[in-house]
Amino acid sequence: MPLLFSLNYILVFVVGGFTGMWLSHVGLNISMHDTYYVVAHFHLMLSGTTIIGIFCGFYYYFTALFGIKYSRIFAYMHMIYYIGGQ
Repeated sequence: MPLLFSLNYILVFVVGGFTGMWLSHVGLNISMHDTYYVVAHFHLMLSGTTIIGIFCGFYYYFTALFGIKYSRIFAYMHMIYYIGGQ
């Protein structure tokens, strides 16, 4: 499960990087200033990737911290719903 979250982290970070490249172009930055595109890029990069990294660490250390195994079905559902929501 941590591997899937880390792969999703890379995927979301790359998508956010592509949106950032569009915003770095001066002509597009002026036309996209104060739009939902900038807000989406900001939230994708700051909150989306940060929370995915936290989930990855949580699933990696879960058994060491609590001494029990987590449900794989609920973990997959959690990943699908979170990435789908992003």
